[in-house]
Amino acid sequence: MATAILTREDRAAQIVATGSITALKNSAYMVESQSRKGQQWYYVQLGSSPSCNCEDRVGRRAHGSCKHIMAVDAMYGGR
Repeated sequence: MATAILTREDRAAQIVATGSITALKNSAYMVESQSRKGQQWYYVQLGSSPSCNCEDRVGRRAHGSCKHIMAVDAMYGGR
């Protein structure tokens, strides 16, 4: 049986669905790791140049958003 490959967007939707995002101040958020629940959180900052301290974002800084930024933007981006 083949395993479905989830896209970055799919994983962002999972984060939103589980409510694993904590809003801080000044467009800053903490997002719980999907693979290390209860052990690791990522710091996301929205704005004109969104940032996240996860390995995926650090490695692709100029090539798009990570799932954590996508999830925060989906939940809070319009505020």
